[in-house]
Amino acid sequence: MGGSRNETSGEVFDSYDHLYWGRYRDLLARSVAVGMVRSLDGVVCRGRRLTMAAKIANYSTSVPLHQTTGEIQKILVSHGASDIMFQYDGGLLVGVAFRVSGPDGAVAFKLPARWENVQAALKAQGVAKAQQTEEHAQRVAWRLIRDWLRAQMSLLAADMVDLAEVFMPYMLGEGSKTAYELWQRGRLALPRGDDDGY
Repeated sequence: MGGSRNETSGEVFDSYDHLYWGRYRDLLARSVAVGMVRSLDGVVCRGRRLTMAAKIANYSTSVPLHQTTGEIQKILVSHGASDIMFQYDGGLLVGVAFRVSGPDGAVAFKLPARWENVQAALKAQGVAKAQQTEEHAQRVAWRLIRDWLRAQMSLLAADMVDLAEVFMPYMLGEGSKTAYELWQRGRLALPRGDDDGY
């Protein structure tokens, strides 16, 4: 029988050899969720430190998806975006594309909504079962996008950044791929930093 100890409180948690690492962490996470264990902070098991990540923002949102997309459209329109198009895949909302006029003409952007990653994060963080569904993960993902857009547009309104600084990774290029996607595939080269890393 193995064991782990919370270095702060001295609490000891027993484990069994047949419980592999992921299963053991899940059990501890559930113990935190129901109050059996105060925190995973400082818990060490077989040389690994366990931490319970803070819940992601909006994880408990009940705002309907159509309301959030409406707010996103309003934010984009109020900052000069046009040709706004929400994108679906298999009936699920997966992204929003839009154009913004720049010095050299209109530039297209696409923001992805990777709700599957949000769903995986919600499950890993041990939220209620009702908050682990595809429908709920979509609500959370789009609420996060809405909040992110509001923050970026506020920076733009305050002249702290310009449009390209904020949205360049999402700029559409060759084959309707974003600049980030092209960079991932080695189709877009970025300048190398100096030897000192700056």
